[in-house]
Amino acid sequence: MSIGSVIKDRRIALNLKQEDVADKVGVTVQTYGKWENDKTEPKASQVSALSKILRVSERDICSGERTDGSDIDPISFMRHIASARRLIDDVSYSLMIYDHMDDPHGFIATLESELKKRHGFGVKEVQQQEVDPSDYDAAVGETQAENSMNRV
Repeated sequence: MSIGSVIKDRRIALNLKQEDVADKVGVTVQTYGKWENDKTEPKASQVSALSKILRVSERDICSGERTDGSDIDPISFMRHIASARRLIDDVSYSLMIYDHMDDPHGFIATLESELKKRHGFGVKEVQQQEVDPSDYDAAVGETQAENSMNRV
């Protein structure tokens, strides 16, 4: 593969036109077309924008190889890891996730946001003992009940 083929494949997979991507990146359609045809390459700041727009890692764009799994069906992926999750300890499971994560800070921010939305508090508040133990226990119970209903 090549840089051009990675961005072209993702654009097509997302049902976007060259003009759509070019506009979002802030370049002409001709410039974007040259990238897809491997005539020229995007600058680092443009690779960052392409990564977000095309939902593909910067590493995959720069290497010209697909390794990020964006071609994997999300539902199949979730079913697979949910089944395996019950068979491995928390630390090993978390380490595997961390080892394959491109944006740990973004993941933590999203996790904190989701926890606050669902329960009204995040891990930081729990660690700083700002959460009433009964609220924490109730949140754990709700989550366990939800997980048992969603077993794969």
